[in-house]
Amino acid sequence: MKTKVILTIDTEFSIAGAFADPVNNSPVGLPAVFCEKSGKSHGLGFILDTLDEYSLKGTFFVEALNANYFGYELMGQVAQQIASKNQDVQLHLHPCWNYFKNPNWQKLLKTSPPNDDITRRQLDEIEAIITEGINIFDQWGVPRPIAMRTGSLCVNRNTYKALSKTGIQFASNIGVGIYKPEEVDLELYSGSHKIESCFDLPVLTYCDIHLPSKKHLKLLTITGSCWQEIEFLLLSAAKKQLDYVVILTHPSEFVKHQNDQYSDFAINNINRRRLQQLCSFLQNNTEQFSVTTFSELQPSSISLNSPNTLLETPHLFTLKRMIENYANDKIGKL
Repeated sequence: MKTKVILTIDTEFSIAGAFADPVNNSPVGLPAVFCEKSGKSHGLGFILDTLDEYSLKGTFFVEALNANYFGYELMGQVAQQIASKNQDVQLHLHPCWNYFKNPNWQKLLKTSPPNDDITRRQLDEIEAIITEGINIFDQWGVPRPIAMRTGSLCVNRNTYKALSKTGIQFASNIGVGIYKPEEVDLELYSGSHKIESCFDLPVLTYCDIHLPSKKHLKLLTITGSCWQEIEFLLLSAAKKQLDYVVILTHPSEFVKHQNDQYSDFAINNINRRRLQQLCSFLQNNTEQFSVTTFSELQPSSISLNSPNTLLETPHLFTLKRMIENYANDKIGKL
C-alpha cells in the first residue's frame, strides 16, 4: 500500500493589523497571496510553478469570507487562476472576516472584539458560516467545494455536524500541534477518520521532543519543519503504512515580509528549497508514495479504522531545524 500525500496550501488574505490599529492599518488582499516583485509572483506563483515543474497537484484551501471586506472579485481571481492550472480548490474559512459586515466595526473593537474561533459559535451559526462560504464559491464560478479547513485549525464536534448538514464530505480541520480540540476523541495526529458523516484527514502532527519529562507536538509544515524532518516523517509513514500524510503551507511563507502591509519583502530561500526538495522526493519515490488531492478522494476508498499514529523525529533533526529557522529569521542569508 502506498502512502498518499496531500500537499495543502491555505490561500488567504491578511487582516494585517487592522483590528489592532484600524487607523494606520488596513487588510491586505492580493499582495498577501501573490507576493509580487518586479512582475514576478514569489508566493502563489512560485507554488504553482513548482507543482507544475514536478507534475504534481495540491489542494488549495481558499479563504472565502474575506469577501465581506474585499467583495467577490479579488479572491475570485485567485481561485480561478488556481483552477485554471488544474489544481484543486477547496473551502477555507476564517470567521473573523464576518466582523466587517458591520459598517461600524472600528467603533466596536474595544467593546466587542472579533472572534476567529469557529468553536465559539453555536451549531446553527457554524452551519450558516459554511453555507456562506459555499455560496461565495458559486459567485467565483468554481466547482462547489467538497472539503473544508477551518481557520487556525480550530475545531469541535459541532463543526462536523455542520459540515454534515451542508453536504461537505471531507475536511482537514485537525492539527493538534497547533490547536488541541477540547473533545479528546478529536485529538488525531494522522491518518483518516470518520467524524459524524464527514471524513477528516488531519494535518500530520508529530513529536519532535520526546523526553521522560517532556513531549512536544509539532505540525508538519514547510515553514516549521526542516527537510530532514519532512523526509524522515514521510519514510516513517510509509514504513508504518499510514494511509495519508497531509502537509501544510501558505503562499506568504515563501517570502519574508518586512511589515504587516506586505509592501516590502525578501525571498525566503530556505522555504523555497524545502518545497522543491519535497516535490523532487515525491516525484522520485512513486513506489512508496502517491500524491493526491481532496477532489480525488472517494468515501468508499477511505479506511474507517485508520490508526491514530504519532510519529517521532530524532532530536538531532529538531536541533538542526531550530538553528536553521533561527538563522533564516534573524540573518536571512541562508
